[in-house]
Amino acid sequence: LPQPDESCFVGFGGRSIDDTPPKYLNSPETVLFHKNNELFGLFESKQVNKQCARLIVVEGYMDVISLHQFNITEAVATLGTAINKHHIQKLLRYTNNIIFCFDGDKAGRQAAWKALLASLPLLRDGTCFQFFQIPEGEDPDSLIRALGTDTFNEKLSSSPEITQKMFNELRQQHSSDTLAGQASRAKAAMGLIGTMPEGIYKALVTEQLAKEIDISKDAIKTPTQAQAPPQATPTTTDT
Repeated sequence: LPQPDESCFVGFGGRSIDDTPPKYLNSPETVLFHKNNELFGLFESKQVNKQCARLIVVEGYMDVISLHQFNITEAVATLGTAINKHHIQKLLRYTNNIIFCFDGDKAGRQAAWKALLASLPLLRDGTCFQFFQIPEGEDPDSLIRALGTDTFNEKLSSSPEITQKMFNELRQQHSSDTLAGQASRAKAAMGLIGTMPEGIYKALVTEQLAKEIDISKDAIKTPTQAQAPPQATPTTTDT
């Protein structure tokens, strides 16, 4: 079989121009082709960027093509499926900075939250995950045409890191006006932090949670990864 860094065709994929279903159509699964492991545009990004300072994950083929046309050559996309840990692990072979850049609609916000959940267990010291939520009604293709490359790049670079994204979402999901709301937010945060690997990053996030709810760090007991509870889907849009 071809080695990971060799160029080869593993399958074909297409996208409906007028959104007639199916929106994405891929080759059947084979020994070489598993759509849940593949990323459209990754090979081309690696060819242009020998040392990847970052990789940008978008939702669709056309977003990748448009960003490359505007000289943002680090863009990749899943093959019509949700981002998962296998995609992220593959990306982390080439860079320590991954930026998720999803559409400004409910589906895009849900995709970003799923990406956050998949990323937390892979968060190591020195790894940076960022989340640039496109404004409502826009997608990467339309936004870069409106803003231009320089402004779009600035927004990408300044987008929230994963823990900022997490705390922003939890503030919206749980009221801070009551003790019950604060306790609920703390419990949800502890469940998420519990999925993170041990290390300096996890310790710093635990300290941040203690400051958020104004209690001592010793009072926070994060569960193990196996015990971490499932989390609700997001309700907010980052700007």
